[in-house]
Amino acid sequence: MSEVSLDLDGRKISFAYDLERITLPRIEAWLDSVGHPLSNALMARWRRSWLAFKDDNRLDQARIVHQCCNIPPKG
Repeated sequence: MSEVSLDLDGRKISFAYDLERITLPRIEAWLDSVGHPLSNALMARWRRSWLAFKDDNRLDQARIVHQCCNIPPKG
């Protein structure tokens, strides 16, 4: 992770991370292992699922080799 911050009341964790090196489920597992389990409330789980879905999409998009319109496809 490249940046982690914690607000003063201890209820919010903000962080930035490199998707090619770590994923949100691994961060969640790490937080749980160091004694900071995340909320199991419905909206919290839904938000984490949505963020993980967006991360998966970003990884998929990063792996696509885009073709420029003036270069014919190989093969």
